[in-house]
Amino acid sequence: MNQYQQHLAQYQYFKNSALPNAKEIISAAKLGYSAGDISYVEYLFALQTSTDIHLNYLKSIQQINESVITIYGLINQ
Repeated sequence: MNQYQQHLAQYQYFKNSALPNAKEIISAAKLGYSAGDISYVEYLFALQTSTDIHLNYLKSIQQINESVITIYGLINQ
């Protein structure tokens, strides 16, 4: 149960903080690249950072689901 709560807290962090920040990273990178303020490599790094955040968000959902499956398995023993 403790593991479920940890995964839920991680999910909430990604949903409430990290994902909005990822969108801001993309917006700033697009603006910076189109204005010539950042290089293409910096733009790609921003895209990679945003993608990593999205993947970690999806991983947190998977971890919640796995915890729920474990809890149901323990209840039904």
